[in-house]
Amino acid sequence: MSSPHIRPVIAQSYLSRVQILKEKLSPELLKGTRIGLEKESLRVSDKGGIALTNHPHAWGHPLTNSILTTDYSEALAEFITPAFGDVGDALDYLADLQSYAYQSLQKELLWATSMPCVLYGDHNIPIAEYGDSNIGKMKHIYREGLGLRYGRVMQVIAGVHFNWSLPEAFWPEFSQALGKYDSPEECRDIYYMRLVRNVLRGGWLIPYLFGASPAVCKSFFPNGVSHLPNPSSRMVFRIFPSLMMRPILSRMQRHYVWVTLVTRTVKRKAWVFVRTTIRLSPMRSPYYER
Repeated sequence: MSSPHIRPVIAQSYLSRVQILKEKLSPELLKGTRIGLEKESLRVSDKGGIALTNHPHAWGHPLTNSILTTDYSEALAEFITPAFGDVGDALDYLADLQSYAYQSLQKELLWATSMPCVLYGDHNIPIAEYGDSNIGKMKHIYREGLGLRYGRVMQVIAGVHFNWSLPEAFWPEFSQALGKYDSPEECRDIYYMRLVRNVLRGGWLIPYLFGASPAVCKSFFPNGVSHLPNPSSRMVFRIFPSLMMRPILSRMQRHYVWVTLVTRTVKRKAWVFVRTTIRLSPMRSPYYER
């Protein structure tokens, strides 16, 4: 838990920046925030196991289709919305995209939860294929390395990425109001990194309050589940909102967090994402470890 001597300092710094926003900046500058969603879903066969079929042809090529592609596995579909100014628009786009994808599935379903369906070991989890081009081979080899380092089972946990950014017009005004940065770009980079630190500091609260994956198929644990309740059942569970709240999965989940930052707008309102890995040792919080 944070030191009581540190908390007032953080609050004072936060309030001073809020005061600057109120007194020196127009509220209109905050109305251009952009929101984008990335949702992963496993394709599941009619027998309840991970689909071993190829990426559906009707979905386009996963290397070049920017809104419907694959993540780690050939069976792990990823739905990506453009950046919108309204959350409802992003959700509507995502719903339409998934509806279209379902029309092309034959005897398969999109798994609804983040923890995977029935698995049959690492060797039965197909790595995503991106063709014979150099970049396609590079993407496939990169995933081969992840499988060797962490195991393929860990890679098929589905997630949702929430991408958010302030309008570019905000940063020159905010930088000038603060009066201590050489350029708006420097101010933007520093404050986005501060945002990331706050996500890492308080991000555990989201799965704690809204997590809905307390159970997982026993096939997720190739080395056995004797350390979990009800190990003789096909399904094992914890009394937590999400199994991801406990350090039982792998070193990767305990030590690494993938962070997505939106840095700037480019032509045709596309967005540039900077994805970086921040190492933690370990990623635990005393708030939920109790």
